[in-house]
Amino acid sequence: MGNKFTEAQIDNFLEDSSFNGLVSLYILKLSFDKKISFNLVELFKEAYPGQSDYCYAYMVACSAFGLVYFNYRKDILTVAELDNILSSKIKDKIYIEAEFSTNVIDFRKNIIKKVEDYFK
Repeated sequence: MGNKFTEAQIDNFLEDSSFNGLVSLYILKLSFDKKISFNLVELFKEAYPGQSDYCYAYMVACSAFGLVYFNYRKDILTVAELDNILSSKIKDKIYIEAEFSTNVIDFRKNIIKKVEDYFK
């Protein structure tokens, strides 16, 4: 996927995204980079229980914006394309955001680790 958005637009989008939104984007990046389809229900059951509806809705919104294109059938999500700039920035942003709120650092880092482990 080309760069439909400028770097400044992507930076603003990431800055305004919630931690759950960043988790959603990071999942899409890992899936795309590793060319691994994933079971949405299973992934969230293991990595981030109770957040699958929010995160899936966030993914759909990102698709509507044109940041990502994916197929979703029978709980299996396959990422076809992902904005290059977004892909290059999401990992750093999610780790920065994980450190932002001192009372939930371990909780957030644990979620990130579980997501990364899922795509190993």
